[in-house]
Amino acid sequence: MRLRVAATATLSLVVAAIAAAQPNGVGRPLAANRGDSTAYPRELSAAALRAASNGTLAKWVAPWQLLLRTRPTDRNAMFAVAAQHRLMYNFPRADSLYARIVAGNPNDRLGIQSQLWRVLIRVNAG
Repeated sequence: MRLRVAATATLSLVVAAIAAAQPNGVGRPLAANRGDSTAYPRELSAAALRAASNGTLAKWVAPWQLLLRTRPTDRNAMFAVAAQHRLMYNFPRADSLYARIVAGNPNDRLGIQSQLWRVLIRVNAG
């Protein structure tokens, strides 16, 4: 139990530090706009956390949801939507999206970060 709390607290501090250092990004799919197929998962996670903290998570994720509907295999959009579900404590849906990202490529930035989130979901959700 102590390890679970310590891991969650440490991750929260890291994500908060990243969020403080990044530009807002609310309402626009930053990584997808760059055409970067491996995105910047820390930037996406930090932007989602910031949006959740500001009460603008629905607005932030809307373009990503549209992108995922029009391009169902877009891993950036999957990651952003997974972040939304994770922050809303919908762990089964977040985990399923992270699993799809990992299946696409477990060794790029999105795949590695998705694997980390899957482990933390399992630890915290039981």
